[in-house]
This record gives sequence, structure tokens and C-alpha cells, in this order.
Amino acid sequence: MQNIYLKITLFCIVIFIGFQPMVAQDVHLTSFNYSPLLVNPANTGNFYGNWRAALNYRNQWAGTGSAYSTAIASGDKLFNLRGQKIGAGVMFINDQTNNGIQRNMLLASGSYFYEYADNHFSGGLQTGIVFLSPANPNWGLYNPERDDHSNPNNETTPVDKQNYVDVNLGFMWWRSIGIFEPQAGIAFAHINAPNQSLNGGTDKIPITSKLHGSLKTKLNDEIYITPTLLVANNNKSTLTVFGVNGGYRLLGNRSSVKEVYGGLYLRNGIASEINDVALMLGTTVGRLDIVLSYDLNMTSMSQSKNLSSFEISLVYKSLSTILNSYSIPCERF
Repeated sequence: MQNIYLKITLFCIVIFIGFQPMVAQDVHLTSFNYSPLLVNPANTGNFYGNWRAALNYRNQWAGTGSAYSTAIASGDKLFNLRGQKIGAGVMFINDQTNNGIQRNMLLASGSYFYEYADNHFSGGLQTGIVFLSPANPNWGLYNPERDDHSNPNNETTPVDKQNYVDVNLGFMWWRSIGIFEPQAGIAFAHINAPNQSLNGGTDKIPITSKLHGSLKTKLNDEIYITPTLLVANNNKSTLTVFGVNGGYRLLGNRSSVKEVYGGLYLRNGIASEINDVALMLGTTVGRLDIVLSYDLNMTSMSQSKNLSSFEISLVYKSLSTILNSYSIPCERF
């Protein structure tokens, strides 16, 4: 079984490298770790608790003609069926793009968990319906060659609505090694290459591959740091998000605040110029994570103060009621 997972991992890495890097068009967040079902369907059910619910909102470039926003709501649960761990979840996304197009996505996901020699593996499949339409019903004719809605012939024909099925696939691995908790995953979005054309033509969405990972390091019982990385890649664009979080657990604290943390993220900047520098601040109140992030644009366009982005994420994890059995050796007389 270990050899099978190794072959799958190597195969996925080869596919990922095969894509030509060039700005990603998929829905994305700076605080991507707080929208687990968006990053990788193998994250479905990957948490400690009975069920989890997450809300995410991103507002980018507010006050400009190119502003857009993204709202995400998701929920998932881990089931233990005849000794097998299986996750199930659902996610809804509303995405207002900067070219006047609105996407509403309803996706369901399932996952399977496997353990081998202290290594944890999961595989996940996600599928659902995407409803694509112009935000303004009187929007002009879509020009697929220019990828915009310019109308050089002054035509007034409105674009059509489009619905299509989207399929995503992912794998993950994690374990504990002393003070380190490494985690890595690979996911493939749009593996069915759906057609998103709004004018009856053909405009297939390219497969997007995502590599992501983190290395949580416990400096002591209270303080930890976590470097984290996401690389999203298709045949048209590449997006990288790299950051480092630091957290402090309030052990023995009788208040509802259990943890505070913060981090600094860079969007792109690995294979190209830095697009954004983001500051993230968060806290855990009871079983609720509250995370805020603010992106400051660093490109040549940044002369405008309106090219900033704001995100808020809320993640709630319920208490676990799964009973674990332990064997305690004892002497026989």
C-alpha cells in the first residue's frame, strides 16, 4: 500500500511540473488554510471534532472599476463506518469577477482516510454545478478572443447563461515527527475541462494543479510557528502564496480566548515579482477561529490606494464525541 501512495505522489508531481507557468483565474484566498474544502477535497473531514463549518469573504480592489468579491460557505463531517474513516462535505461559492461575470458554485465532496506506520493519507473527490452568468443582464456581447466584453460593432446582444459540471480531485499526507507536524497535498481542479463559454462557443477551463504544504513547529507547549505554501498552476497562469504564522496558546486561561496568532504572506514573488504583501491576524475563541487579513498591492499599479484586499474567515469546529479505545498492559499473577 505504501508503494501505491508513493507512485500516486510521483505521478501527480510529474503532471504538476508539466504545466507551463505564466495570474490564476480560479477562486483563491490569501488565508487559504481557513477554507480547507476550497484548497483540496482531500481536506474533507480532516479535523478534530464532529463537524466543521467555515465562512470566508474576500473583497479585492474595492473602489476601482476592476473590483470583485468572493463569498464561501462550507461544512464537512467525519464519519467512522465499520472502522473506516470517511469525510463528507458541501461548499457554496459566490464569485463576482472583475469582468462583469458572476459565478455561483455548489459542490459536494467526499474523502477516504488511511493510516500506515504513523503516516496519515487521504484522498478526496469533489463535484457539483457551476452557474455562470453576467452580473448585469444587459452586458454586451462577450468576446472570447479578447477575453472581455468589449463591443466594437456596437452590438447589443446579451450574453447567455451557462451551467456546467465541475470535478476536482486531491490527495494529502501528514504526520507528527517530534516537535514537527509536516503536511503536504496535491489537488487537481476542473479535471473534466468544462466549457464555460457564454456565447455558444468553446472555452474550456484548463486543469489547475495545486501543491500546498505546511510545517508546524512547536517551540514549546505555548508557542509555535508554521511556514505554509500554496502553488496553483495551469497552462495560462501561476499563483504562489507563501507565509509564516506564529501562534501563542493561552494555556490555563479561564477566558474564552484560547489562542492568538498572526502571520505575513507574500503573493507570488517566487517565480515573478511580488504582487501583494498580506498581514494576517487571528484568534481562537472557544471553538471558533476568527481570522482577518489585509493585502497591500506592491506592483506598479499600486500608486492607487484602492488596490488593496480584505479577507475575513470564520471556522467553527464542534467537540469530538468519537470514543477511542486504548490497551493498557498489566501484570498477570
